[in-house]
Amino acid sequence: MDRTAWTAVVCCLIGLVAWQYYFSKAYPPISTPAPTPAASSATPAPSPASSPVLTSGKPEVVTDRKEAAPAPTPAAPVAPETQEIDTPQIKLVFTNLGGGILSAEPLGANHLAEDGKNVVLNAAGQIPIGALSTKPGEDTNLPYTGTRDGNTVRYERTDPATGLRMLKEYTLDYQGDEKQIPAIRLKVTFTNTGAQTYRDGGYYVYAGSAAPIHRRDQPQYLAFDWFSDGKYRTESAGAFEPGRVPLLGYETHPGRSVITENFGKAAWVAVKNQFYTTIIAPIPGVVGEELPAREIWSRRFDLTRKPDEIARNEAVLHGLDAALGMPALQIEPGQSVTQTFQIYTGPKYYSRLDKLGHYEQEVMDFGKFKAVSILLLGLMNTFHGWFGSYALAIILLTILVKAVLFPLQNKANKSMKRMSVLSPQMTALREKYRDDPAKMNAETMKLYRAHGMSPLAPLGGCWPMLIQMPIFFGFLYMLGVTTELRNSGFLWVHDLSQPDTVGRFLGIPINVLPILMIGTQFWQMRLTPRTGDPAQQKTLMFMPLLFGFFCYSFAAALALYYTVQGLLTILQLYLTRSQNAVPATGGDVGGAAKFVPVKDEGKKSFGGFGSSANYGKKGPAKKR
Repeated sequence: MDRTAWTAVVCCLIGLVAWQYYFSKAYPPISTPAPTPAASSATPAPSPASSPVLTSGKPEVVTDRKEAAPAPTPAAPVAPETQEIDTPQIKLVFTNLGGGILSAEPLGANHLAEDGKNVVLNAAGQIPIGALSTKPGEDTNLPYTGTRDGNTVRYERTDPATGLRMLKEYTLDYQGDEKQIPAIRLKVTFTNTGAQTYRDGGYYVYAGSAAPIHRRDQPQYLAFDWFSDGKYRTESAGAFEPGRVPLLGYETHPGRSVITENFGKAAWVAVKNQFYTTIIAPIPGVVGEELPAREIWSRRFDLTRKPDEIARNEAVLHGLDAALGMPALQIEPGQSVTQTFQIYTGPKYYSRLDKLGHYEQEVMDFGKFKAVSILLLGLMNTFHGWFGSYALAIILLTILVKAVLFPLQNKANKSMKRMSVLSPQMTALREKYRDDPAKMNAETMKLYRAHGMSPLAPLGGCWPMLIQMPIFFGFLYMLGVTTELRNSGFLWVHDLSQPDTVGRFLGIPINVLPILMIGTQFWQMRLTPRTGDPAQQKTLMFMPLLFGFFCYSFAAALALYYTVQGLLTILQLYLTRSQNAVPATGGDVGGAAKFVPVKDEGKKSFGGFGSSANYGKKGPAKKR
């Protein structure tokens, strides 16, 4: 490599280290102090007694009026009462304050957090899943009267001011498969018990909250999503931040604590972190119909830091609340209106979300390479079902992908070997006709024809890499949100869904697999023949650093895939290097091209990108 190339490489490495330093400071890892009795999310779960009650207004609380004090004092807060439903897959805790789901705890080793306890969803927020209110974010913890009948939980409340009675019924819905995490059917019946027509401007039904599971979770995964008018939309927690001009820091718009989006129809609204989500979908009377809805509402809140996190001056993390704004109600005296909702709260298993029936699988956010991600996820889960190891499943999937691309890669290697033989002559032509581009192009085409090569031959080495880009991004989007990988180990890797950090140096994490991946990429480049195209050579030279940048703070599973893929490519190059023939450097112009086996000569140079007949030589090839 020349001085310019080395300078660029050094600058890229400095940029990578600087980014890791910034990321480690902005999102430092959680240490391992003694576990607290709180729920095992990034912040302790507030106990029901500590949850704010009667956040707005002073609704009447049903009590014995004869025993009430005659003085006009505010009604005492109602004591929290909880009811639990345990299934083999999930534990649900319901609360009378808000008449909804206080928390959801997926069960199993796959759902353990860093403190060894199960992940608890909705633990960081203060709004129950399924709560109702007429003002966004207010009156979400009003008291209800609760009863239970088997796996059905009911909550009832009558508003003393309007006479509107609200009856909620939560029922588990396995949708024909009792081995999967059940959905929850919420049936809400509004009854006007007053003497006047009840009217409001619409009401909100809440999806609860989401917060990071680990402190090092990447912030873009914390988001609220919705599906309306046939399109999926998402906003990450970063949307609440003030807008700033890069580098200059000039603020373009202030930060926001609340975001609302208006639309006409909605299939569902969700809050999510990297691996878990809560989705609430209104169920219409007609299958496939989307109900009218006014808006989606979301609010960001700060998570409470633990004492040791405060002592270390660690960054404040955030959580998100979300709700779906439903249309206005108008109910005549004695009349009732019933609305049904479907709730899913649990891990982001694509196969489970796909069965919910309202495009909830879009919450996976696979992006433009969705089809590739779905295919790779299905194959990976199939291999895991056969062998019981996700690490082995990723390795086998890598071998399968490599086998499918083998013919194309082998053809590209042959093309690059043939181009490597022409490299000295191409260089000579560029030097000879540097002032006459038309003549240089004509002579170049003549040289290609003499050796039976296409003008597109210099690009032959790029095709396998271009084809692998959709696979790479398919893996990138899929592995980043695949809950199945959580707590799946491999050698020194404790969790394939997280970076394989083995230690720290000056606060920078040492992740082994991405470093190995970069090494295999450079080794692969060293074995790949020169093409004679300087621009292509420099582009290929930066690819290992680019992929390393993507993988370094990402799930170890992605680095595992690309490390194995690099080793397989190296093996392929060693196996096929003596089988691929290249055209001889001499011969009559316009005659048939002669082919001879490739033999390495001279000492290999690291900057040469490969083995060819020109290693150790300088200048154009000798003429016969």
